[in-house]
Amino acid sequence: VLVHYRNFTKGYFRIVKMDKKIKEETGTDSWNDTYWQRLLQLPDYTSKEYNLPATNDYQDHRVEIALDALPVGEYALIASSDKNFGLKSNALAVQYFYVSDIAYLNNGGNYYVVSLSTGAPLAAAKVNLWQQAYTNQNNRTLARTSISFITDKNGFFSFKDSSKLRPGHSYFLDVSFGNDRLFLD
Repeated sequence: VLVHYRNFTKGYFRIVKMDKKIKEETGTDSWNDTYWQRLLQLPDYTSKEYNLPATNDYQDHRVEIALDALPVGEYALIASSDKNFGLKSNALAVQYFYVSDIAYLNNGGNYYVVSLSTGAPLAAAKVNLWQQAYTNQNNRTLARTSISFITDKNGFFSFKDSSKLRPGHSYFLDVSFGNDRLFLD
């Protein structure tokens, strides 16, 4: 994990298991203390403490730290310079991520879904294209599945019909294969 830091020498990290329901319950209002309270109440999957190189120069620095391997799934890495992860006078950061053996390559609208560890094609992988758009009804950004695909024996699928895409909207691929899922949102 690449850590950006300034003016502290200890970093505290929690990893919590996530899923769609937990993310929806936690919300996205990271400027609100309630968001952080909900996030910090989630049970730790693992936690670590690291000594960071002292610099005392008030400049931004970067260091890579090692985390233990995790099983396939969705997680949040929560970082703090305070071991109690307090909300007052302490900066908190969170990064959501997936651990997956799924990867995809694309050239234009042509996609290949492969195993990240072997490079072998993933035949019959399920792919959902999600469309994200702002709605005035809820004053929120919502994501909806718009198109689905199944990869062929070469892990291939093609999306060339741009008439189903709405300009100005964000799109995400949600790929499932067996018990593994990759949804880079």
